[in-house]
Amino acid sequence: MGNKQKGRNGRGKKGREHGQQTGRECWLKADFSDDFSGLTVDTEERPARRDRKGRKRSPRRLDAADSKHATVDQLEAADRKRLARHRAAGHLPMAERVDKHRCYMEAVQLPSAEVHNLLNLYTELRSESSAARHVPTVLREDFCGTAILCREWVKGSFEREAYGVDIDPAVVTYAKERTLGTEGGPECERVTVVLGNVLADRSHLGIPKADIIAGLNYGVNYFKRRSDLMTYLLKSRESLTEGGCLIVDLFGGATVTSAGGRLFERRYSDFTYYFEQKPYDAMTNTSKVHLHFRFDDGSWIKDAYSYDFRAYTIVEIREAMIEAGFKSSHVWIAASTEEKEAQTIAEEEDEEHEHSEEASPTEESDDSDGSIARNSRHTFARRRGSGSTAGAYAYERIEGHMEQLQSWNAYVVGII
Repeated sequence: MGNKQKGRNGRGKKGREHGQQTGRECWLKADFSDDFSGLTVDTEERPARRDRKGRKRSPRRLDAADSKHATVDQLEAADRKRLARHRAAGHLPMAERVDKHRCYMEAVQLPSAEVHNLLNLYTELRSESSAARHVPTVLREDFCGTAILCREWVKGSFEREAYGVDIDPAVVTYAKERTLGTEGGPECERVTVVLGNVLADRSHLGIPKADIIAGLNYGVNYFKRRSDLMTYLLKSRESLTEGGCLIVDLFGGATVTSAGGRLFERRYSDFTYYFEQKPYDAMTNTSKVHLHFRFDDGSWIKDAYSYDFRAYTIVEIREAMIEAGFKSSHVWIAASTEEKEAQTIAEEEDEEHEHSEEASPTEESDDSDGSIARNSRHTFARRRGSGSTAGAYAYERIEGHMEQLQSWNAYVVGII
C-alpha cells in the first residue's frame, strides 16, 4: 500500500476534461465506529464554500453526527439498488471487469515522484559522507508488487538496472506479464523480478548488491515481531554496496492510534478509493488496514488489499538500523493530507473568529476564556477537518525534535 497517484496534482485525464475534482484534490475524511445506528449518504455536488471576502474555501465536510457512523458496509448497502438496476439492464458490473492492480497503482502509487525522491535522498547523504561520489545505478525494490517502481527506475538511464522481490506468486506473474511485458518497453529487459522472501539471503535470491534498497509502501510494517525486523535490516545491510542506503517509509500521527479507526474516501475519474483502518490495538501496536474500490455503477471490490500492520515509531526503526550495523540513520517527514486539511480548517475557523470579533467590537471578552475556547476549537477542527490538497507529499529533513502531527509519512534512511 503506499504512496501517490498518477498526475502530479492527482487529476486523471478524464476528470480534468470534465472539470471534476479527482485524486488528492477530493479527499474526504470520516471517523467511524462499530456502534452505529444509521447513515445518510449525500452524493450531490455542493457549491463551493466562500469566506466573507469571496475566496473559495475547502469543500464541505460531513457533519460529525454522520461521519462517525459511516462504514464501508453501509456505503455498499446504499449502492445495491443502483447495482441491481445495472445488472437488470444486462450490464456486467465494473468490479467484475476491472484490473484491481491498475486501480491500486492509480490510487496509491506515483513512481516518478518516488524515483525522484530516492535519487535525492541518496545524493544528499552521499555528499555528506566520506565515501566517493557515486551515481546510483542498481535499485532493489523489496515488497515490489507489480514492480512499477522498478520499471520507472530503469526508464531514467540506460545504465540503470532494477531487481524486485515479492513473496506473492500471483503479483510476481502480473509484474512479469503486464508491467514488464505487454505494458513495458525495451528498458524492462534491465528489470528482474524474483519470487522470494525479503528475509532470505541475497545468494538464495540470486541478485547482486544494490546501491539503493527501497522497502516502500510501508513494507517494514509487515514485520509484527522485532526479530523479523532485525533480520530484514541485517540482510539489507549485507546486500548494499559500499556507501549504499536502505530507504523505508512509515506512517504515523495522532489519528493512527486514535480510538475508533479511520475511513478515507478519494475520488478518481471512474472509481472511488477507500482507505479503512480498523481500531488500533494498544497491546500489540498493530492495526488492520483494508483498501476498497467503489465504481460508478454501484459495484465494489471490497477488501481488494488487506494488511495487518505493526505501527513502528521512527525512533524504533532508527535504533534498529544502528543495532543492525548501519553507520547512521536520517529522517524526512511529510505532513499527510489529514494534517494539511486540519491546518486549513483551523485557519478558516480562526479567520471566521476574527471576523466575528470585528463585527462585535463592543462585546467584552475574558482573554483566558477566549484562549481556551480557541484552543479547544483548534483541537476539534484538527480531529475532524476535511479539505482539498493537491500534489504529492513534500518531504522535509528533520533533525532533533518534532511535535506530534495529526498524520504524517516518513522516509527513514540507513546508510553504510
